[in-house]
Amino acid sequence: MKIGIINIESGYSIMNLLTYDIVRELIHNHHEVYSIEEKTNVKQFLEEDLVTWRSYGGNLLRCYSDKDPYQLSSSDLSIFDTLIVMGGENGHRFFQHVTNQFKIKSLFIPVSIYNEMTESKQSLGYDSALNAIIEDVFKIEDTISSCRYEQFRLFGIQVPGIEGSLLARDVADAMGGLLRYWDVETTEDLSLLVDKKIKSGNNHSFIIFDERVKLSMVEKKLQPVLADVSWKVSKFDEAQCMGASPTASDRILAKKIASGVISWVESSEDAGMLTLEDNKASFKDCNLSLEKN
Repeated sequence: MKIGIINIESGYSIMNLLTYDIVRELIHNHHEVYSIEEKTNVKQFLEEDLVTWRSYGGNLLRCYSDKDPYQLSSSDLSIFDTLIVMGGENGHRFFQHVTNQFKIKSLFIPVSIYNEMTESKQSLGYDSALNAIIEDVFKIEDTISSCRYEQFRLFGIQVPGIEGSLLARDVADAMGGLLRYWDVETTEDLSLLVDKKIKSGNNHSFIIFDERVKLSMVEKKLQPVLADVSWKVSKFDEAQCMGASPTASDRILAKKIASGVISWVESSEDAGMLTLEDNKASFKDCNLSLEKN
């Protein structure tokens, strides 16, 4: 069987580990597996590619680099018996397009630092992104705590965010004690919140928000107290959220996803997606909308 794998917009380190686990088993089962990285660049995975990655690292499956994956035609994809699509919400829309328009047997895997998909409770890569941000914020806090300052220091932490993402909320909940922009929005007198932080004995605090909120809007809300505090902003981009190494939780989840992919390829199941919940992967038929374990 000829199997194509395409990665829509996900350049995370966990993607390489997932690809390795999937491709290794598929090759072992005598399937031909190809990476689709450009409209004109379709490359077959070989055993030596896996050995090289294990030895030297790098990217096993790059993000699809052409601007518009929808330019891939039925004839471009018809060489494959089945297609595996990885990504977030944009990847899911592409999967639906391929399935509905080209009638290709396809499987979608949610891989995203945003965990924004309503169809799946989890997305691979989210735990690693959350952990990377928290570790970096703790480093900032350690630096502040080791110094003495005349003024109370208030740090803005802006993280990536799109519709449906709870990344900022989960960072705030995991760290505890952070001012949150959505609380600030509904608070008439922010100075009382900041004053309470100052009287707590700490010399600093953080306010967290994501890219859906403009920095100018946050500073407008903070205007009454900005003169009384030292205000700094740290912005985290997607690259910083990817982390140097996936968390143990994401590594375990990747193994379970790979197992689910192999089972689907070897089965008679039609097009569908793997939904992730409680670190488990379940198949969901895209036509019948029925989950199958």
